[in-house]
Amino acid sequence: MKTRAPLVALAIWALLTLTGCSSPAASNASTAVSTISSLYVIDSGADTISALGIEAGGGIVSLGTPAYATGKTPTDIAISPKGSYLYVSNAEDDSLSAFSIASSGALAALSTPDYATASTPYAIAVLP
Repeated sequence: MKTRAPLVALAIWALLTLTGCSSPAASNASTAVSTISSLYVIDSGADTISALGIEAGGGIVSLGTPAYATGKTPTDIAISPKGSYLYVSNAEDDSLSAFSIASSGALAALSTPDYATASTPYAIAVLP
């Protein structure tokens, strides 16, 4: 097992969208909530990523599935230039997790969800 410096448990990144979108509220799936942007939170302790919506007033709502599985010890997020894909670097298992981003901001794992990388990826960047 590799040894690592302590990691920040949560890393928060916001993807601002140009238009509003509708998504189910966490408390009532039949109620549509207008969101102005999406917020993605990685949890290094649980090896997951969460997709949330930010409302015009600053409130945060769930975009469906509470958390999506990533590889071990996710450390960073990058979003493709057009906002269609989200990538997560996973330090402990030397991998990259890949998700598509729906128009609502919700995530879906790609058909090949994990890719091998060089040793211990802690950061990631996507260039146009």
